[in-house]
Amino acid sequence: MNNKIKHIFFFSLLFCSTLFSQNKSILEKNILNFKKKVLSELKQSTNKNESINDSYTVEIIPFLELDKSANILSNDFILYEHILINEYKAEVIIKYNNRIIKSLTRVDAYSYHSRVFIKDTINDKFLDVLRDTNFNTNFICFFNFFNHELASRKTLISIDPKITFIELEDNQLYDFHSIIKYKYGSVEKLIEKYKKEQYKDSLIINNLTCLDDAKNIIRKCPITYYEYYPTDTLTVLNMFLNQMNDLITIQPSQLKLLRKLLIEKITSYRFVDDCSFKKVRFLDREIDYVVSSVLTDSQYVTYIKKLNDFITLRSESKQFISKSVLQTGLRNSAWINELDKICKEIFCSVNAD
Repeated sequence: MNNKIKHIFFFSLLFCSTLFSQNKSILEKNILNFKKKVLSELKQSTNKNESINDSYTVEIIPFLELDKSANILSNDFILYEHILINEYKAEVIIKYNNRIIKSLTRVDAYSYHSRVFIKDTINDKFLDVLRDTNFNTNFICFFNFFNHELASRKTLISIDPKITFIELEDNQLYDFHSIIKYKYGSVEKLIEKYKKEQYKDSLIINNLTCLDDAKNIIRKCPITYYEYYPTDTLTVLNMFLNQMNDLITIQPSQLKLLRKLLIEKITSYRFVDDCSFKKVRFLDREIDYVVSSVLTDSQYVTYIKKLNDFITLRSESKQFISKSVLQTGLRNSAWINELDKICKEIFCSVNAD
């Protein structure tokens, strides 16, 4: 019986080791392919007169992130399976005679700098690591747990021979669980942040799948409407109350009272694009106390939560529309003019009402 258990353990260990090696090889292959792709695009997007040619050495440093489907409490084996390359981000180090002459950051392919590399300054400590590290520089990458943290460039990850994190703030090496505690204090806090990110992702996936969805969300937004029609405060007020009526179950008498109280606040106040995740603002004035004085506690809690969800969707919708315009090839003032045109067309139905 003992021998049988030993055999099962041995083959399980062998199986895990094989998968570990396979996942590591796949990740390494993806990193190398990504570097080739970035280098090719870099050469295509620069002029022949510029200093990107065969006489210069170019280091491509990808940005990695952890797939939200990964088990945060997992080991390195699972990590290799769930580490993703951010296909729009890479640090590009250009050297001549082993001297670093320029650093560039690749940006979102759909952004204003589409297919262009912009000049940037990287962390001096990272340059020291790149010069002095014993790790294989082919597999040193920037890493963050959340996509929105990628720009910070404070953490490096080496995947050769095993996963090791290099924290540039203190130049210390960490394993997976140690880096979590260093950056977030506890695994529990990171899990909490991941759940919020997952909720945000599901919110976007379920409500924003096409350009028409984005337009419908913007159409219901009093903030964006006010940006284009700052003198039409009555329509802004109506949109604000209609939005509240859509978000929560509210009695007509409550809406009537809110309308009366808000009309008193309209004169001389400007509407700003700054809805806090904890407060309600209207025409540049915090009206949290007005809303909470009319809504019941349960209504208020539900309203704030759903309003925050709407704010998230509004932000994503604006980006969605912006990207759709960028994909047409328009840039600079032509891009801005086309965005304005689309938004005004969106609000035509609102004005018609």
